[in-house]
Amino acid sequence: MLIVPAKPFDSPYCDKEASALPLRQKNIASFESGRYALKFLLEYFGVMPGEKVLIPAYICASSLEPLLASGYKIAFIDLNYDWSINENDLLAVLKSEACSVVVLPVYFGLFDTCSDMIYQKCKSIGVKVIKDYAHSYLSYLYRTDEENCDALILSIRKSVNVLHGGVAIVNNTHSLYFPGCRKRAAIEYIKYNIAKAAEKYACRLGVNLYSPFLTKIKTRLLKKGEPKTPMNELETMMVDFVDLLHLLDKNGYSAGVAASRRVNFSKLRNLCHNKVDVKEIRGEVPQIFPIWGDAKLLEYFRENGVGATMWPSFDVPKQVLDNIQDFPVTSFFMNNIICLPVHHGLQDKHLNKIHLLNSTYKNEDCRKTTDV
Repeated sequence: MLIVPAKPFDSPYCDKEASALPLRQKNIASFESGRYALKFLLEYFGVMPGEKVLIPAYICASSLEPLLASGYKIAFIDLNYDWSINENDLLAVLKSEACSVVVLPVYFGLFDTCSDMIYQKCKSIGVKVIKDYAHSYLSYLYRTDEENCDALILSIRKSVNVLHGGVAIVNNTHSLYFPGCRKRAAIEYIKYNIAKAAEKYACRLGVNLYSPFLTKIKTRLLKKGEPKTPMNELETMMVDFVDLLHLLDKNGYSAGVAASRRVNFSKLRNLCHNKVDVKEIRGEVPQIFPIWGDAKLLEYFRENGVGATMWPSFDVPKQVLDNIQDFPVTSFFMNNIICLPVHHGLQDKHLNKIHLLNSTYKNEDCRKTTDV
């Protein structure tokens, strides 16, 4: 069986060259993951536990767990069908919920929820804006427009094969306070590399990594591994800092990754009849290719070895799930958008398999597109 993996297996350090960036970036701090970078930024801006953070409802629950475990409260707002956020609704929620910060994602490097108007209005009332590039760090590197935010977070490990990858970047500062740092234990690298090697070997043998059985096991392990207690002291991953700068150098390794993703995205755009309309953002680098489909089409892809997902899958915030009627657009996206891989490890044979499965699927209800 030809397996179409959801993420690349290659290491970004095998062809590593000296980074063009200076070794000290005063406005950057590196963390284990993007969720801890977000927690750090709340502390940096003086947001205290008990205060509220406003976030779009279309988000994964695991990204919020360090905040909730540390005493922060979350308020949610729905999206529009064009992936924007209604500015008046946002300001009304900020006022009614007394939120100190708003976190606005750039979904998959394709859909930016933060406009200049939103940033200026939030700025005028003293609300900080943090942009979430957790699923699209490459888009952050290659955009040419000014960042309309006070700070942003990245999660590099969602795009390339690295163990760490959380990054916090604060705009308009040259004196970012670094929390205490620690070195990664060698055992962490060993476990990670063994797991990745086993996954790659299984893929080459034709083992379906996305079968219902393996998916169930992986889901349980992921849920078991999520942090449930607050971190009293955030620690940066300073031992990885030079490697981090290598990945943030847009003229180095990341340039090839970005170019390959754009090519794969364009090929799938030409192949798929049920693609989601994507408005071009200058400099965007897609993390996934979105198509309209239902859970049965997703299951069909995964049963046949394609690493497709419906985001955030099992990881919907409980507060959103319990009040899903208040978030109709979020509910629609969660149940009707399938994310196909476009990463730089894919070849034409992988893309052709995706096209073949998508075009031969028999459920007519799933094949309908939408006007939204």
